[in-house]
Amino acid sequence: MRAKLSEITQTDRQTDTRTDGQTDIQTDRQTDRQTDRQTDRQTDRQTDRQTDRQTDRQTDRQTDRQTDRQTDRQTDRQTDRQTDRQTDRENGSTKFKLLQAIVNINILTKFHEDRVIYVATRKVQDFLRFDPLI
Repeated sequence: MRAKLSEITQTDRQTDTRTDGQTDIQTDRQTDRQTDRQTDRQTDRQTDRQTDRQTDRQTDRQTDRQTDRQTDRQTDRQTDRQTDRQTDRENGSTKFKLLQAIVNINILTKFHEDRVIYVATRKVQDFLRFDPLI
């Protein structure tokens, strides 16, 4: 019986070793799959965050540019209106200045407060007209 008992024990050990090896392989495969899934999820999240940030930045820039353009237009319109109103109030009468650059040629120029010329007209005297006082 003793020989048989030792043979059985040896066979049990071999079987246990094989079973343990197979179980270890299965467990390793499952663990690898789980780890791969977790890693994939983490990578996906990180990639999603990076992509979202880039997209958000681009969208923010576009929105900022549009908003800036709209604000600039509105501000320009408001400033123009205010300037026009102030100019209308300040200028109760139109200011003209007569410049005599050349004899017998009068240049009538309209000036604004900020010295920008708006209108320039020429008036040429008739040279052929007989003036008895000359």
